[in-house]
Amino acid sequence: MEYDDVKNNIAELFTAPRDFLKMNLLVMIGKVPTVGGVYNFTFKNQTNLDNWTCSRKSKHWWKYDYKIHVWEVRWDKKGNSSAAYFLPYKPDSVQKGTLPADASLMLTAGMTGCTFGVARFKGGQIDVCHANYQIGDRLDDKRMSQETAFCNKRFSDRDYRQQIKGSAVADVKRQGNLAATIIGTNHPRQGWKIYAQQWEILVTAVDAYNYLDLIEL
Repeated sequence: MEYDDVKNNIAELFTAPRDFLKMNLLVMIGKVPTVGGVYNFTFKNQTNLDNWTCSRKSKHWWKYDYKIHVWEVRWDKKGNSSAAYFLPYKPDSVQKGTLPADASLMLTAGMTGCTFGVARFKGGQIDVCHANYQIGDRLDDKRMSQETAFCNKRFSDRDYRQQIKGSAVADVKRQGNLAATIIGTNHPRQGWKIYAQQWEILVTAVDAYNYLDLIEL
């Protein structure tokens, strides 16, 4: 497994977000706020602290897989850590928010079937939404599509559970182990960039993941 170019300094999430997010997986853990707004979050490198493992395949056949650092992200009610705008999730609803111009980071609840949307407007305003609707024990994809129709870009379970880099995932059990983390970073000159990390939790080991793709939304 390769360790080349591993970047695991959390400061690089703000200065070089794409490079950082290619080599570091963020996973939301625990309770999260239920109302949108700016909150504090802790970032703990669990690969260093508790040997959580993750790898990402190289696009070159002759190279080894890359070692990925896994970061546990938790809501910090004490307020002694990094501030981020948080977009909440609620069952059978769509949660919406406008990204603050003075915020440097955006987070939302982990994606395990929901649809995330981004709407960009003239003048620079960016609205985001997190939709979840179900019919019984299955997702209501039609309703989620309707509720996020105002978005320029949508990211649904079809994008991160039913396919990997354009190839269909036919195994329903495997689909259940696929998820995504959404992260937004606000660069002083480039403005907001929003990324989705597609990942898979491995059932053959404890705290083990596959990093599948990084997608800019």
